[in-house]
Amino acid sequence: MLSSIIPLKTVFFQTFFLLIQITIEALFFYKFIKISRKKSLEYSIPVNLFSNIIGWLIFFVFVPLANSEFQFQLMNFILFNKLPPNPEWLILTFFIVVFALALTLKITTFMLMERISKYSDELETPTKKKYRHLSLYQIKYRKKYQVIIWGHSLSHGIILLILILVNWNSK
Repeated sequence: MLSSIIPLKTVFFQTFFLLIQITIEALFFYKFIKISRKKSLEYSIPVNLFSNIIGWLIFFVFVPLANSEFQFQLMNFILFNKLPPNPEWLILTFFIVVFALALTLKITTFMLMERISKYSDELETPTKKKYRHLSLYQIKYRKKYQVIIWGHSLSHGIILLILILVNWNSK
């Protein structure tokens, strides 16, 4: 009864997927951008949390605007893992939109966090000499964005694989 009111399975999977995203993208920041493990987690956690929160807000704002048939199919698919009669177009469209939107949100959040980090570094007292190996904002933008895209793609690929395996076993 409670699972039909509150989609506990969706909440569990969203938390699980968020942990996967944070772990993979932090690993990519650490390996390819060459920042510390702590700093890579400090970037990965808010980037992914913000992306997920905004994604859910957009979902709950725009789903009521859709026609009732599409709204019913989408809500059943997302919240209760019930596939519509012809799920291919819905799944593909939904995956592409979510992927692109989340990637855009992650890049935007990363840029914002980078600016905040740069600004806070400039505010440090001049007597404190920083001898960092490589600061985050000294790395070329292109490489940072490539790393974000790679990490995002890998994390979404693994999430898609998990969803396929879960749905394959439940049939």
